[in-house]
Amino acid sequence: MKFRFLILLTVFSLLFCQMAKAADIDEAKAFFDNYVKLCHAYDKSVVDQYSNAALIKRILIYPDGKMKPMTMTAADLKKKLKMYRYLAIVTRYKTNYYNLKYTKEGKNVRLEGQRQVVSENYRTPISLLIGKDSTGKTVILEEILHTKGIHFFFKNSGPKK
Repeated sequence: MKFRFLILLTVFSLLFCQMAKAADIDEAKAFFDNYVKLCHAYDKSVVDQYSNAALIKRILIYPDGKMKPMTMTAADLKKKLKMYRYLAIVTRYKTNYYNLKYTKEGKNVRLEGQRQVVSENYRTPISLLIGKDSTGKTVILEEILHTKGIHFFFKNSGPKK
């Protein structure tokens, strides 16, 4: 009798863990889908989708193929997104995402895939860490992507010397 109870308890525990994992991934998928909709609508609230403590990293790809990693603070990213929003509207800048894979990473969810600017003919890697900030709001905690075309976006970014 005790053995059956233990087996039943174990099965329910495993099912609960799988459901919690699926809920986290489903929540991350819903969050990212909404993020893309906001981006495509050039919505000002895109900046609110990032944690104030987010790690922002870009791997700049130069025409000669060399790569240079760059980082910026979330505050710098938010400022630049606000500033370049109007340019994005005028140029109809949009990015689509492909081959997305979601995996649990501790309490958070890692999204990995490829992004493609609509006006370009190539795709580059993207990685986002989606999770809760200190207030419990779902946000982007980390964004790492490769980019070829927006080097000016990173001018004067990073830690001040």
